[in-house]
Amino acid sequence: GLNDNENYLNSSKEQIDHLVSLNLINENSNILDFGSGQGRLVNGLKFADVKVKEYTGVDTDSNSLKWCNRFLSHYNQNLKFIHLPAFNARYNKSANGLLEIPVENEKYDLVFLNSVFSHMLSNDVAFYLKEFNRIITNKGIVYLTAFTEENVPNVEENPIDYLNETNK
Repeated sequence: GLNDNENYLNSSKEQIDHLVSLNLINENSNILDFGSGQGRLVNGLKFADVKVKEYTGVDTDSNSLKWCNRFLSHYNQNLKFIHLPAFNARYNKSANGLLEIPVENEKYDLVFLNSVFSHMLSNDVAFYLKEFNRIITNKGIVYLTAFTEENVPNVEENPIDYLNETNK
């Protein structure tokens, strides 16, 4: 698990090392981290001492982004965090609908998602895949991770008591 700082940083560094080994990250990369949360990918880049041209983190959780801007934005001048106040049934229930990502077309070499689609339904995923197609370069890559489990429904939004969390 990611229950302490060392595990958190090491897991992020392993992911960065993997992306570097696939030549998906280098000093000329423009990266969009979709669902950036508290900056796990940025911390991994810093911890692994991997430089990129530009990093953009996007998240629906304004508190996470405030934290990133306060504690991580000094890492690099080409580092920015964007609040996308789009609807998400778990993280942003008060929003009204899905929103385009406010970045330029055909800019990003890598769109990175760490277990983000695990928290979305099919229509949301389809919408954002179209957005990624708009913002990645010709040779751009979408790299995503997702959880899979046996013996669960194909689709269920925020099941009660899942991971000992309660729905509010």
